[in-house]
Amino acid sequence: WENARLGPGTFRNRSSTNIVVVDQSYEDFACGTWSTQKEMPQFSLQVSLFGNGGSSLHALPFLRVGDVVRVHRARICARPPRYLNIWLQEHSSMIVFPTGMAASQNLSASDGPLAHHPRWLPVTPGDHRVTDGDRERAKQMQDWARRRLGAETISPYLLSVAELTSGIHSHPDLAVKVLEVFPEERAFLATDGSCEDVLRVEAAEPAAAASWLFAHVKPGHWLKLRAVTPPSHGSPLVISAANVTELPTWCFDVAHRRRALDRR
Repeated sequence: WENARLGPGTFRNRSSTNIVVVDQSYEDFACGTWSTQKEMPQFSLQVSLFGNGGSSLHALPFLRVGDVVRVHRARICARPPRYLNIWLQEHSSMIVFPTGMAASQNLSASDGPLAHHPRWLPVTPGDHRVTDGDRERAKQMQDWARRRLGAETISPYLLSVAELTSGIHSHPDLAVKVLEVFPEERAFLATDGSCEDVLRVEAAEPAAAASWLFAHVKPGHWLKLRAVTPPSHGSPLVISAANVTELPTWCFDVAHRRRALDRR
């Protein structure tokens, strides 16, 4: 659903990041409430890669809203009444079914119905046995996410770039398209079609999260920037690199902004 606070970091022999995850048990609630309402339960997946220390930081996945993950042999830690943490251990297994990838790299049209199941990619090392049931479950979850997020906003705090300094929200969310990336400066240029101005976004902190983010973000990506502080006129937007999550182009908020860009 989104990258959680603090973002990626290196801790002794592992690199880790936290991701807020959801499933169909949220069906009866609006998408914008899934991680914003204090009454809602929150499930956090801590993804860890072991053995290489800092060198594994950039190998942590840059997941997109709507991606489906499968995790085996994780440690579960409940923090009632609201939180449940899912922690990967050294013997855990994780794969991802990226949204928008139609068929497995190991299948072709001759494989019949399976050729239309989502492609999967490994996150942790080792052999991964993926069953027909896994593929079918992943497809069901991707279809559910696309149905919900294609019709609803991801955040009740979402503003356009043109509204950023309006004062409607003190720490709004943004959905923007990346135009150009400056990795050494830990910055990128972005727009959402709401105005002619191009927004310069700087995300240098936390340092580990920034290093990970700029190893992955590319021009053309659509990003959700969470809880930003509106800048003064003419200044760049300074954000936390831990509060950035990639959005799929088919989601409601991106589709609305793409139409605005097309009109320009």
